[in-house]
Amino acid sequence: MGFWSSIGRWLGFKSAQAAGSVDRASEKLAQDPTVLSFSYDERIRETSRSINHHMEAVGKMVAIQSKKEKDLREIKDDIEKKIKIMNGALAMAQARVKELQAAGKSQTEIMSDAAMLKHQGAYTDLKSTVAEKQRRQAELEADIDNGNKSIQAEQRRLLDRKRGLDKLREEKPEMVARLINAQQQIELNSMVAGIETDNESAERLRMVKDGVAAIEGKARASAVLAETNTKNAEADYLEFAQQTQAQTEFASLLGLTAATVKKEDEAKGATEKPAGETGVLN
Repeated sequence: MGFWSSIGRWLGFKSAQAAGSVDRASEKLAQDPTVLSFSYDERIRETSRSINHHMEAVGKMVAIQSKKEKDLREIKDDIEKKIKIMNGALAMAQARVKELQAAGKSQTEIMSDAAMLKHQGAYTDLKSTVAEKQRRQAELEADIDNGNKSIQAEQRRLLDRKRGLDKLREEKPEMVARLINAQQQIELNSMVAGIETDNESAERLRMVKDGVAAIEGKARASAVLAETNTKNAEADYLEFAQQTQAQTEFASLLGLTAATVKKEDEAKGATEKPAGETGVLN
């Protein structure tokens, strides 16, 4: 489990490292005036191609709209024509009614008259056809109205995109010039200030500074230690001197002067000498 986890972490690290390298390389490429110019040219070509496709789509919408408008005109003409025929059938039926009434025919006889049935059938059929075509007319008029709104909206979008394309074309030389000027300004500032732009030398300089700071810290620590040792020695000497002075004062109170103590020590030393050192032969 631990082995595979380590392998996974290592692979993740290498993947992140590779991604970081790619990002740095991409950033460096983006700062190249030639690459920047090429990127603008590529974007301009893509935008122009997309606008052309957009224009073709709008053109098809206009063509469909024109076809619907033509159909609408034809339907209107057909409706108008059929209404005239329908009115003609009605007028002929009315004339036939007068004839039959003049002949003393009853209402039942009039409505069952062959000519009346013909005129009535024609009128009824035409009326039904006109109603159907009027419904179709209403649908076409609604479609045409919506289509006009859509075409107008797409035409506005096309104008906006064309303005954006013009802006890209105008922006390209300006951005390239700004990039070149910025790079030249960085180089000039580095020359004037004596700044090294190499990252490796900057890292080496930082390491040297860190080393100097570490050595200075060690020197301060050793100075503090030396000062502490000196103070300890002085304290020992002072304590010894104070003890010696106290012993001398105490001996003086007992009537033991320094000379007396010395003579007693010498006598004690002579008494303790070996027999061979007295000069007496046995």
